[in-house]
Amino acid sequence: MADPDKVSAVLIVKNEAKVVGRCIKSLKGLDEVLVLDTGSTDGSQEICRKLGAKVFHGKMKEPFHFANARNAALERAKYDWVLTIDADEVLKKGSVEAIRQAVNTPWNSAYSGTHLNYPPDAKKKDEWKSPPLSTTRLLLFQKKCWVWRFRIHEKLFSKTPKPRTAKAAGLVVEHRPKGSRQARRNQNLELLKLSRKEEPEHTFTLLQLGLEYILQEAWGHAIEPLTEYINTGKCEGFLGLAAAQMHLARALARSGDLQSAMNTFVAARGNTPGRREPLYWAAVELIHAGMLPDAAQWLEDALKMPPRHTPSFLLYSAAVQGTLIEDTLRECRRMMKKAESKRVS
Repeated sequence: MADPDKVSAVLIVKNEAKVVGRCIKSLKGLDEVLVLDTGSTDGSQEICRKLGAKVFHGKMKEPFHFANARNAALERAKYDWVLTIDADEVLKKGSVEAIRQAVNTPWNSAYSGTHLNYPPDAKKKDEWKSPPLSTTRLLLFQKKCWVWRFRIHEKLFSKTPKPRTAKAAGLVVEHRPKGSRQARRNQNLELLKLSRKEEPEHTFTLLQLGLEYILQEAWGHAIEPLTEYINTGKCEGFLGLAAAQMHLARALARSGDLQSAMNTFVAARGNTPGRREPLYWAAVELIHAGMLPDAAQWLEDALKMPPRHTPSFLLYSAAVQGTLIEDTLRECRRMMKKAESKRVS
């Protein structure tokens, strides 16, 4: 195969003029930057072209289908090795060297890297206070060996039964969104509902649907898909079943069913012995309900557990293993003291 060690960076873009320029600049040193534009009207196409990217258009499925779009982009990539990246992400300095080293290892067909997810409009000076959510994702792969699936929250699937993959040390992608994401959230919600009907066997969609409702604080709507997901017995990801139970417990608590919420937190605690997260998040909901002494007890119990530092997830594992519990307990006790002084006076 010609040029076996060269790499195409592939993006799908629509109205990303605020961020796509910095993304393409971060890809300098790769052999091709290819952009599939799905209907931009804000000048995104011109920005991409000026920075040397190849831009093309394709007729997309409606409602939008992310996997179809990504596969259409892959077909246009010149080289077999592909880096997948979004317009509001940047390739961290040093990653190009890590990519070069990875593609020179011939027995692997894909490499994962570190994905850092920052809150919208995060400033460098504030990042030490709120560290990004760190996950491991498949970022670099041979397009002849992999294909995208699912309408939304798309995933790569190997075309061979036992793919060889590895972690590429030093490959880091930072997700740095700008501005409100409400329009994207509304789109995500509708696509998740559609995806659930199209591929009911993909049970992970239930968790994603529940989380999307939680992000929109539609707590009552989150309960049904999260309950159904837990009942499938096929919970995926970091902390698996316990994480899903904690999300469900939060939705129950914010919907007014605190007793069921606490029972679910207890179940999550039983399914993840030694972890602080279920105790902390139960305490948060007790504080929200004004049950301060109970919350303090759960926080004190959490502090009896030694920190267990493992990759972060959507319930802020890293923060819970740091000083967050101590800080919350201190604030809880302050609130208790204030409430007591009001009663005395």
